[in-house]
Amino acid sequence: MIKKVLIVCSEYWIKQIYLDCIIKNKLRNIILISNKKNEFIKKSIANDKLNTDFKVTKNLSFMWLKNQINLSNSIIISFGSPWIISNDIIKRYKNKIFNIHQSALPQMRGAVNSYIALYNIRAIQSNIHMITNKIDEGDVVYKRDIYIDRKLKLPEEINNYIQQENRLMLSDFIKDHVFKKKKIKIYKQNEFFSTYNPRLKAEINGWINWNNDVYELERFLNAFDEPYPGAHTMLHGKKVVLKDADYSCSDASKHNFENGMVLRKFMNKIVISANKGSIYVGKILIGKKNIINKIKPGDIFYTPDKKLEFSKRKNIFIHKKRIYTKKRKIKKNL
Repeated sequence: MIKKVLIVCSEYWIKQIYLDCIIKNKLRNIILISNKKNEFIKKSIANDKLNTDFKVTKNLSFMWLKNQINLSNSIIISFGSPWIISNDIIKRYKNKIFNIHQSALPQMRGAVNSYIALYNIRAIQSNIHMITNKIDEGDVVYKRDIYIDRKLKLPEEINNYIQQENRLMLSDFIKDHVFKKKKIKIYKQNEFFSTYNPRLKAEINGWINWNNDVYELERFLNAFDEPYPGAHTMLHGKKVVLKDADYSCSDASKHNFENGMVLRKFMNKIVISANKGSIYVGKILIGKKNIINKIKPGDIFYTPDKKLEFSKRKNIFIHKKRIYTKKRKIKKNL
């Protein structure tokens, strides 16, 4: 019998998990575990009468869990965990530790949100799966179908909506298998359909290929937009970032030379000619400064071939919370 549910989550989502899952559904005996203190949670659980607990640690380990919590008759659910769950916890918590992944596993293992924008995906399925020592390969135990409305264009918008749906899924899973004590159904992942999306980093993978058609360009620009730094290219020898993009089927380039050429300004945007149409862009950034008012008709955005080659060859990976490429370290202490 499951008596306690440990939800491991980042400080970014903890407030909404508490409000949307625990309070709204009156879920009892939930222990929230995060990496930072949260005064809202601390004050709220003192009065919620649901026996909610909140734990904070800089390093999640089995010994820490054992010392802090009575682990008998409990399960662990990772919801945007700030840690990679250690093999020690996985081994000792076999078949009782789960993760929420926002794709129909085994499809789209790895990164998801930017690829939804990049691939123009409408129908996805979030899964709750068992955590194993192989990332995203554990058996699936719960599913939720999600439709991505066309108005959700940026990774931030897409992620916020999916996370909202995931909180509903989490609540249903806890109600079904903790309160109602339904037996957990296990679905084996069919490896025949498996795909993997490597993590993207704007500084490496965000170089714009102006030979792509207007539909591919818009999706590419949006895939690196908020909350990410943005897709980038060159203008007059300087690296610039393009954000707030939308496409039009008019003003298509008459020759490949015209791809990336500024045609005119229209209201607060510039119109850039492209293959099969044009791109309307609202922000041209150098650093944090928007230079759109300095852009003139006839200016041409371009990306050197070596930059495009670099963006395809330099996939990144994470090891011990640091981001690397195959040859050099990119960023410390994520």
